[in-house]
Amino acid sequence: MLYVTTRDQRDAHTAYKTLISDTAQDGGCYIPFRTPILEAKDVDNLLSKGFSDIVTTILNRLFSANLTAWSLDFSVGRNCAKVVTLGQKTAVSQLWHNPEKRYSAMEKALFNLIGKEHQLPESASQWAKIAIRFATLFGIYSQMLCSEVVKPEEEFDISVPADDFTAFMAAWYAKENGLPIRMILCGCDTESGVWDLIHRGEVSTSGVSETIVQGLERLVYGKWGREAALDFVTARNESKTFAITEEMPKLSDSCFCSVVGSDRLNAVVNSVYRTDNCLIDKKTALSYAAMQDYRAKSGENRITLIFADADPTLSAQLIADATGLTWDGMAALARK
Repeated sequence: MLYVTTRDQRDAHTAYKTLISDTAQDGGCYIPFRTPILEAKDVDNLLSKGFSDIVTTILNRLFSANLTAWSLDFSVGRNCAKVVTLGQKTAVSQLWHNPEKRYSAMEKALFNLIGKEHQLPESASQWAKIAIRFATLFGIYSQMLCSEVVKPEEEFDISVPADDFTAFMAAWYAKENGLPIRMILCGCDTESGVWDLIHRGEVSTSGVSETIVQGLERLVYGKWGREAALDFVTARNESKTFAITEEMPKLSDSCFCSVVGSDRLNAVVNSVYRTDNCLIDKKTALSYAAMQDYRAKSGENRITLIFADADPTLSAQLIADATGLTWDGMAALARK
């Protein structure tokens, strides 16, 4: 597949370039030349496969790689992703069932497999992170269908931490490519500009991290097109505020953001433990809190998918502070 950028749709870039750099020479973020990436018939065929087949099939299309389900299973183990359900119509995608007990290990393994014939940087590029998360999201959705967490074509919400914005954009592209995602929710633990853009329709990029700025540029392009993305870049370069016009559709119709304090996160970790006998880490709690805030504001109560990217016992101190559990208690609960 060839790529263009959020700033220039004339020059084509190879998939390899998207692996070795976050931005092109024009400063724009890489995006697929053709969107949506998947047609309806492709999605139907994909969802009949297993998790590893789905993930590798999508990544092969995006990067012209030669991955197999076996190569993914060999790298991170079989059953590397599981869906568990909690109360309140909540599903948690556990993407950490590998020897390192972190989703980042799966991400790194897939990144290396995609670019195994090339010299790659130490960490995955922003587009590679989005693409890998995008592919795993389709695999997770297939698991949700198989376990009847959702029915075919039933709309659901997805809640993610804002952090580097790659999970948010993966959900955005998954929705564009046919997954019945109604709302994309995100939780921020600090002011990051995300809330302003979604709920006020304007944002000042001063003081916002580079990864978030790149994510917002992709989001602006995805929602309002290249001209809006160029306006966003101009506002950033001139240290001005980017604002949408009244004629432009609002992001808040399909996205929601919540800023969550650290005390609230401890309360969420404790609440999930008490009500569902389940442990979650900080990022998962951030997503859970965003879901709570959205439901409280909107009155909606759809099934919501939340990513869990690390074994919660890796956040032992946070969980101990929030729940009073000892290490042995955490380990016993994690084994269930």
